[in-house]
Amino acid sequence: MSVMRLGGTLEPAVARTTTAIATKTASVAIRIQPAITRTADVSNQAAAFVSVLLLTPGSLIAFVFGMWRLGQDLGFAGNFVISEGLFSHWLVWIALSIGLKATATMTNRDEQSEENVPAVSQERS
Repeated sequence: MSVMRLGGTLEPAVARTTTAIATKTASVAIRIQPAITRTADVSNQAAAFVSVLLLTPGSLIAFVFGMWRLGQDLGFAGNFVISEGLFSHWLVWIALSIGLKATATMTNRDEQSEENVPAVSQERS
């Protein structure tokens, strides 16, 4: 093992290497942090956009299932796909439809309000 004398103490090569790597890693992390933050922001926006696109059709499907089940209960429609359990009731499907549509609307409203907020400019000195 190689040893270097610094100020009267012996410092092994492993300790010097570890210190150098830790210092370099910290400086790299500081430099790439803004890029990571921008990537996370874009990912959150994309996830919100996709969720809005999927929640509205899901809401429509749940509404159709609710109407189908209600139609079966009233004798207008054929047999419903689910005959037992929680999802065999029309009220559950209608409530699910309302909840999905409300979530899609609120998410869409939040995304639109964030787009209208002006970005804060940073002045470089």
